[in-house]
Amino acid sequence: MEAFTIENKTRYEFLTPVKISTWDKEKYIPFGTNNDAPSKFAQLSREVLAHKAVINRKTFYCSGTKFVTENPQLQDLILNINPLGVNDKTLKSVFKKNLKDDFIGGRGIFEVVTDSKFSFLNLLHADFTKFRLARDLKGMIYSPDWNEDWDKSKNVFMPFYGKGWLRDGKFLRSLVTTANYEPEFINSLPDWYAGLRSIIISGLTNEKNKKDLENGYFKNGILILDGVNDATAAKKVQDKINEDSGADSDNSGKILVGYQSGTGVGETKVPPKLIDFNNKMEGSYTELHKLSDEQIVRIHNWYLTLAGMNVSTGFDTNRINDEYRVALSTVIKPIQEEYLNLFKQIFNDFGYKADDLTIQNDNPVQPEVLKVTDNEVRKKVGLEMVDGGDEVMHELDIYKIWTNGTNNSGGSNNGSV
Repeated sequence: MEAFTIENKTRYEFLTPVKISTWDKEKYIPFGTNNDAPSKFAQLSREVLAHKAVINRKTFYCSGTKFVTENPQLQDLILNINPLGVNDKTLKSVFKKNLKDDFIGGRGIFEVVTDSKFSFLNLLHADFTKFRLARDLKGMIYSPDWNEDWDKSKNVFMPFYGKGWLRDGKFLRSLVTTANYEPEFINSLPDWYAGLRSIIISGLTNEKNKKDLENGYFKNGILILDGVNDATAAKKVQDKINEDSGADSDNSGKILVGYQSGTGVGETKVPPKLIDFNNKMEGSYTELHKLSDEQIVRIHNWYLTLAGMNVSTGFDTNRINDEYRVALSTVIKPIQEEYLNLFKQIFNDFGYKADDLTIQNDNPVQPEVLKVTDNEVRKKVGLEMVDGGDEVMHELDIYKIWTNGTNNSGGSNNGSV
């Protein structure tokens, strides 16, 4: 099994499918070599900047603007789906947390809470790192700490919604989960998993930049000095260099000093020369970092402008909206539909008519609105002016004009104007 290390403290291993025979000793299906894959997924999202940025932005866009329904009872419910919550009282906030877990670890979990009379309905977000699939696949095992030293007798089995309820005092609880399909894996893998190497590389190049900053971008190389004729003189020069450069510090550059004897009569004096080890590496690290970040965006099935990444066209509102429209149809809406189907089923089960429940999505960049008269439009398309044509104003969506037409380098636009 191949593994990587960041700062010699965290290992990220390529997972292998768990054989059925290994389940027999536990009530749950372990995930990862030490049953810690979910926690490692979460840790990785915290340590790698580009990975975290894509997850955050993808979560923002996929969660939409708001849930919409014409049913007033359902509207009240989605605004108070978790009345005791602090930062997740609404369905939108619970949904957003579940999406984030889904994009980090490949699984989102929320909890359905009611009473024995089914007189109310609450939906709560559940931290995916605290759960493992039960061996019988009828629910999941909850543990506040999956460390080997934890008392496993305190683990709790929670059934899936529709498979039963966990009685907790006067409350009934069950789980609903979304999971990515991956051949050979019972446990769900995140979509980005095939890009693990790129994520590790991005983290390593970030770490190099951090060390360069800590080092004050000190040079690493060989300094050649002329005019040092014996060991005593060389030691004096070395001591002076160490004193001035802080060479005893962990954050200093690593300079090797080479000495050569002074020039003789008639010989040309040789100036000090530094052979910089960094010069040949800086370009490689920069390109490697850029390439790994772009690969991270692709493996997340996302888009550069929507991830907040720098692009050659700069802050291009047309490109942002274009990529958003593609993401909306290929990524955002399919994900939303999966969750909407789950929400509708649960709401209908509890007597809330939810067939019209949708998620509103708004363009990230609001289009510019241009006001024009009839005659201005007629002139644009080569028609004659008409009486009264300068009085009626029309509002035109500049973005729609641009995208409906054909823009080319010559500047012509065969749009709807």
